[in-house]
Amino acid sequence: MPPTTFCVFDSAIGRCAIAWNAKGIVRLQLPEASDALTCARLLRQLPDATQGDAPTSMHSAIERIAALLGGEHDDLADLALDLEGVPPFHRRVYEFVRSIGPGHTITYGEVAARLGEPGAARAVGQALGENPFAPVVPCHRVLAAGGRSGGFSAAGGVTTKLRMLENERARIGSVPGLFDEPHSQDASRTRAALPNGSTGADDEKAFGPIDESMMRLALEQARCAQQAGEVPVGAVVVRDGEVLGVGFNRPIDAHDPSAHAEIAAIRAASARLGNYRLVGCDLYVTLEPCAMCAGAIQHARIARVVYGARDPKTGACGSVVNLFAEPRLNHHTRVQGGVMSEACGALLSSFFAERRRR
Repeated sequence: MPPTTFCVFDSAIGRCAIAWNAKGIVRLQLPEASDALTCARLLRQLPDATQGDAPTSMHSAIERIAALLGGEHDDLADLALDLEGVPPFHRRVYEFVRSIGPGHTITYGEVAARLGEPGAARAVGQALGENPFAPVVPCHRVLAAGGRSGGFSAAGGVTTKLRMLENERARIGSVPGLFDEPHSQDASRTRAALPNGSTGADDEKAFGPIDESMMRLALEQARCAQQAGEVPVGAVVVRDGEVLGVGFNRPIDAHDPSAHAEIAAIRAASARLGNYRLVGCDLYVTLEPCAMCAGAIQHARIARVVYGARDPKTGACGSVVNLFAEPRLNHHTRVQGGVMSEACGALLSSFFAERRRR
């Protein structure tokens, strides 16, 4: 296999990374919360890649990719990709999706039908979920049925997907979708009726696709904790769809009882903004916050907390106590629980089961 080199470059949606070799582009990484995280995610798939300067040919490709992300219409169809190791079905999907020009969209089912595999919409989605070449292979232009956004595996999830489509001024026929108000008046009234401190765990209408995408990113952080031998809890702080800080549980490694995932993410977001107040921010965490973290969340003036699994032993969002519903406090963060609760709970259960076996 020829040697692989990568670099980081600026774009309208943030700093991306690109890896290449003599055959062409090997991988593109859309922006994470920082250059370090972007490079780390790329290197997770390409551990032998080395950072370096782009040659003239690749510099031209980078300029065109950045221009596309900024709204210019360029299908990038002539850029060479190294498809070694890509399964045959995935290759067929990628080849077809590259024919979808900027500003246009198609559904997973339509892609499957065009490939002569009308029952393979789910397989198409899986192939695009593993796409290492976005946006050269423009998986963001493939939607779920009815103009719904569908998933997106890059950082920021559906928010990033919608932003990329908005930059291209994509249209979806007459179906209300990407650039229309996403919730009905009834749904707005439902959200407004939820009291401060409500977990909202039983109200599925309270959650949107962005919530699930951000929780997936929090789960990635939780897995980092698991790999380090810590209790697998991860957290993400977000404002207006932008990830400001991430963190995972590390009190053992840090010799610090306060080194919970929420505290790490809050510290990172505060440093990013240069402000200890995180007004207008949401915090996503895989496990219901404890009393310590609840206090930090309130002091930071975080607008909303979304958690995955309940904590029946130390949960401070209603499982043991509900500090967010205390009327004497001068700030009331809205709390919603239950997003991807099964996945969050399963990660914790497997961790403790493995620990008991030792």
